Parts: sequence; structure tokens; C-alpha cells
Amino acid sequence: ASVMNVFFVPELGSMIYTMNGMSDQLNLEADKPGDYYGESAHFSGDGFSGMHFIVTALPPDRFADWVRSVREHLDQAAAAGSPLVGYGAPARGAMLLDMVGATGATLPYTVDRSPEKQGRLLAGTDIPILAPIVLEERRPDGILILPWPLRDEVAGQLAALHERGTRFSV
Repeated sequence: ASVMNVFFVPELGSMIYTMNGMSDQLNLEADKPGDYYGESAHFSGDGFSGMHFIVTALPPDRFADWVRSVREHLDQAAAAGSPLVGYGAPARGAMLLDMVGATGATLPYTVDRSPEKQGRLLAGTDIPILAPIVLEERRPDGILILPWPLRDEVAGQLAALHERGTRFSV
């Protein structure tokens, strides 16, 4: 099933429509580095109305370094035979993974507690969203926490996996 989202950044006057399986790019240009508030302007079911995010504007060279480092982190784990998996399916995570060109080959799946998101693809990618129980079943070597503002809460929820050796990345 497809879900359409509309990402809107009022201060930057930018909006983009995206659906799972679609790769889109929104080029934002800020006059100065800083943080800009964004939100989903389209509510497509339970769990989607709280999709808020922050756009952080960086100088071009720092941004390119950051994108490269995220992609290298994903690629290195996949090349080592233990690709990272995701935790969460927030808009900010979908945008990040789309931006770095992540695919199901570099991040085979993400999990989310929202039943409305499970069984779908993460917007803009081919990455499936599964139920969190698969983390216990599959015991991945590493988990990329996609709702990074909630990293401490998520790490607490996944403490048993961490105690068994699963690494967390943010």
C-alpha cells in the first residue's frame, strides 16, 4: 500500500510530495546556516499527524562531508556482511536515507512500532518497514536509530539487544 507525504518547510518556502517507492529530491537553500522547522502537510492516517522535523542548513563542504560519512557507514557495514537495520520510520529518517542513496541492499529493513507503517516501504526508498519483533528474531549486529531526537528512549527500549552485542548508530 502506498502512502503519500507532503514535506513542508515554511521558512524556506519549500514543499515536496513523496510516496514510497518514489525517489524525490528537494533542494533547499537557506541564506544562513541554522535550523529550520518542517512538518508533514498531508495527514495520511494514524501516526502521520505528528511528523515534524528540523532542517539543518550547513555550509556546502560540511554538508557533503556529512552525507559521505553516513553513506560510508552504511556501505562499510553492508560490505562486512552485517548491514545495519533501521529503527523507526520518521520523515527525517526517510529523508536522510533518500538523500544518501540508501537502498534495501545497504539497509535491508527498518522497524516501527506503528502498525499503520508496518508492511509499507519507507517513503522515497525501497526499504520495508517491519514490526519490531523481527529485531529479536534476527538479532542484527547494528541498528541505525532514525528518530535521533529520541535516541535515548529508543536505546532504552532496545537495551536487551545492546547487552547481547548489537551496536547502535545515530
